[in-house]
Amino acid sequence: MNLLQPAWARFYDTLPEKAVDFVRTKFDSHGSFATNVNEVSEKSSCSLEQAKALLEKLAADGCLNVQERFRCSFCDRDLTKEQTEESECPYCHGVFGGNEPGVQQYKVYVRTGYRTRDVKWVVTIHGMNTQGSWQEQYAWRLAKVYGYSVPTAIYKYGDIKISPFIPWRRTYYVSRLAESLRRYSAETLDSGYGDRPDVITHSLGTWLLYKALQNDKNIKVGRVILTGSIIPPDFDWKLLTDTGQVEAILCHHAGKDIVVRLAQYGISDSGPSGYRGFNNRQTVCHRYEPTFAHSDFFSPNNLPSVMENTWGPFLTCQQSELCDFSDKDFVPRKEPWHPSRLRFITRFLKNIIIILLFLLFGSLLFCALVGIRDVWRWL
Repeated sequence: MNLLQPAWARFYDTLPEKAVDFVRTKFDSHGSFATNVNEVSEKSSCSLEQAKALLEKLAADGCLNVQERFRCSFCDRDLTKEQTEESECPYCHGVFGGNEPGVQQYKVYVRTGYRTRDVKWVVTIHGMNTQGSWQEQYAWRLAKVYGYSVPTAIYKYGDIKISPFIPWRRTYYVSRLAESLRRYSAETLDSGYGDRPDVITHSLGTWLLYKALQNDKNIKVGRVILTGSIIPPDFDWKLLTDTGQVEAILCHHAGKDIVVRLAQYGISDSGPSGYRGFNNRQTVCHRYEPTFAHSDFFSPNNLPSVMENTWGPFLTCQQSELCDFSDKDFVPRKEPWHPSRLRFITRFLKNIIIILLFLLFGSLLFCALVGIRDVWRWL
């Protein structure tokens, strides 16, 4: 475990102050992290050459370990060493070894810090209109970063379009999730992993989890990571943490998430916490990504950094460190969030549209059946 602390004073003499401050902040967290030349350059507005010089000096001092990693030049997804030896990319099927280089090799600078909490098992819940391809990558990325295999339950409810806007269908999906969580917990308890999973969830998955926890007090989880959250910002998580139903919550919110800002106008008891965070910032940890849109957390370029620098440290740091986990530079709005009054109008219009669509579908189906019957009679 690499725990050396750099002598920072000598770096300020020769390298940009913002770059040194950015990397120093990562060291001060005492957690594991991984970074690269491009990230340091972008976050601190220094040149690639200056970022590389800083990281190389830290590596030479033994404060960072250098790892060689690989990605597909066609789809930008990370590859294992074994995958690079195949004839094509397992994700996009781009052909390696042609005129264009199919595999890119790059350096990552890694610090393995204190790990005071083990992640025993994880449940991932995707958003609507997606099959959640990021879920398949989560387990092996976590194992690669923290050095141990983590059992992961990948919960999928399908690619749904209209169901989230229909109340009784939402109730059905909530009950299905609650049933699955109870089953997972019983199975892992028997296997010796404990009955509390950590949970990573996105978009509609955040709302389903929030409702499942409210409806069934017997469901208990460890740490919860919310991305693209459509849970109302005025929901007080203290109601669940005080009873021990939830251990800790991280709201990873995005500055360009338009989807969550519109959620309250179509889905009852929802809100834009994935955009502005929660009103109660004492109970919930917050990390802000000003340039991210709704699903940018899971893009091939962002997911490795998000997992190594934010989700992983949140899941593994000790309880006493959670109070310092939120962004220090982010300034929340002074006024607390309240639901918009327009939501009643938009939801009424939404219900009218859904009813009209059902009537149209029923009419078309009736006409089709009548037409078939008439043809049968003619024959």
